[in-house]
Parts: sequence; C-alpha cells; structure tokens
Amino acid sequence: MTSYLRFIGHHWALLGFGFITVFWGNFGQSFFFAWFGADIQRSLGMTAGTYGSAYSLATLASAITIVWAGGLIDKMSLRRFSMLISLGLAVAMLVMSQASGLLTLLLGFFLMRLFGQSLLPHTGMTTMSRYFDDGRGKAISVAMSGVPVGEIILPVMAVMMIAWVVLAVASGCRFELTPRLTLVFLIFLVLPAITVPFLYFAHDVTTAGHRIAFTELM
Repeated sequence: MTSYLRFIGHHWALLGFGFITVFWGNFGQSFFFAWFGADIQRSLGMTAGTYGSAYSLATLASAITIVWAGGLIDKMSLRRFSMLISLGLAVAMLVMSQASGLLTLLLGFFLMRLFGQSLLPHTGMTTMSRYFDDGRGKAISVAMSGVPVGEIILPVMAVMMIAWVVLAVASGCRFELTPRLTLVFLIFLVLPAITVPFLYFAHDVTTAGHRIAFTELM
C-alpha cells in the first residue's frame, strides 16, 4: 500500500488522467442505463423487446465502430483525441436526453456506448500502457479502479438528481420528472469529462520519460 501511495503521489497527474477517463466512461455502461430503462420505455411507449433490441443493435454498431475509431489515438495527439471523445460523450448525453422515438434513441444509445463505454476507457488504458514502463501494472490498476468507483458514485449522483427534482415538484415547480430530464441534468455533471482530463497537461511530472511524453503530446 505504501508503494502504491508513493507511486500515485509521484505520477498523480498522469494517473489521474487515466482514472478520470475510465470513471466518466461509466456513463455508457449497462449498469447506468439500467437505472432509466423502464422509464424510457414508458415515456417513449416502447415494449421491452423493442427497447432491448435497440440497445443491442446500438451496442453492436459501437463495437464495430471502435475497431476503426480506437486506432485514431495512434494518429493524433492525445490532447486532441481526448478532447474529441469527451465532447462526443457530452453530445451523446444531449442526444439521449432529447430522444423522442426509436431512431433518436438508437442514435443516443450508439453514441453513449461508443464514446462512454468504449473510447474513454480505451484512451485511459492506452495512455497508461504507452507512457509507463516501470509500474505499468500499477498504473493500469489505478486507472481501472475508475470502474468500481463509478459504479458506486454515479448511481448516487443520479438518485440525488431525481430526489432534487421530486422535492422541487413537491414545492410547486412545474416540470415533469422524466428520464430525459434527468439526463439533461447529468449533462452538467459530465462537464468534468471535458475539463478534468486536460488538467494534467498543465503540470509537470518528475520522470524524464514523462517530460518527453508531454512534449510529444503537446
């Protein structure tokens, strides 16, 4: 544990980048969609079969797309690539929040699965593998801890948002609690996915290898 703490303290910026990309990628994971599945079906008038088929088709399409899109990280700077996929996740959540039928729901599912479930964690893992020679296993394990942390924190955030809306309605505010409204609120929570990953570029780390990496990335 002591060695892990020293390792994190020494490389906190780069490790933080890996962790936060994996953490925000949880927005595209199945456990997060499960919180809204029944309400989305009800609000869009869909059967469970139609909803499940749309989700499966969108997941398959994103799995095919990641084969091409994942390789782009080797062709552009990490800063540009991570900025694009972070913005992509924000757009995905906006599309999802405004879904009004099967086609828009399909598009929302596809974008959420591609940018959230696939590309953000892919970026974190690629970065940890590329820029850590010593302690690569530790770096990957720290980054991957974003998955269980997200499984704990993100549902709590969603419940807090829902509770806030319920209290607002009870106090006389005129708006209806819907899954789409909740996802609109979550757009504001995903803003760190746009800003936090780039904070580490403003900091230097102590190893010469990482200084070289910073020069290449910029």
